[in-house]
Amino acid sequence: MDVEGFIERWTGGEGSAERANYQLFLAELCDVPGVARPEPAGATHARNDYVLEKLRAGAALSAAEEDVKRRGRVLIVKELHETIDALTAAAYGWPADLSDARVLENLVALNAARAAEEAAGHIRWLRPDYQVPRFAKGKVARTGDLDLAGAVVAIDRALPAFPADRLEQPLAVEARLAAAARPMTAAELARGFKKGGKRVEARIAQTLITLTRYGRVVDLGAGRYAARRAA
Repeated sequence: MDVEGFIERWTGGEGSAERANYQLFLAELCDVPGVARPEPAGATHARNDYVLEKLRAGAALSAAEEDVKRRGRVLIVKELHETIDALTAAAYGWPADLSDARVLENLVALNAARAAEEAAGHIRWLRPDYQVPRFAKGKVARTGDLDLAGAVVAIDRALPAFPADRLEQPLAVEARLAAAARPMTAAELARGFKKGGKRVEARIAQTLITLTRYGRVVDLGAGRYAARRAA
């Protein structure tokens, strides 16, 4: 199919804009310049990943992928992605090398913190002169009715499960606190376990009190605890 034939086929028809036709559209678009059609996804990243993803992972490229990298200016795209990622992390005040799982965990925690602020009457309006007169009335009361803490759960499926055995729970909590290498609250620790969050938060809070009594962790006040450093 030549360019004119492709344009005529896909212009003006009733179903041309239907989302259900996008795969056929893409396949025929590849035929016009003689580019290979996309292949079905395979079982490994080596086959499924795009050139940009492979470059970011440091993987080797095939000859065809090297051609895509050159013609698609993928190195420029990679640089732009990295710049955007770094600027976004800086805007949030986070390290630029956080894993995807940690970014999601931080966003969930930030969302919960903002919801708590709004429930207390502190709303961070982006355009207060415009937004306050239109949207502020009654918002705080409705936000305060929401129980968002129960929605804050562990994101990473690789996280450990919180032990059902109460004798093992202190060891698990102490290990997570030590691995974090920073002060944490019971809510933050609860998100460090698979299917955690509100479901185990109360138990973790009680466990932290017990660990403090036995000198295993340090109570820093305001609900924050830190692992005791080895002498």
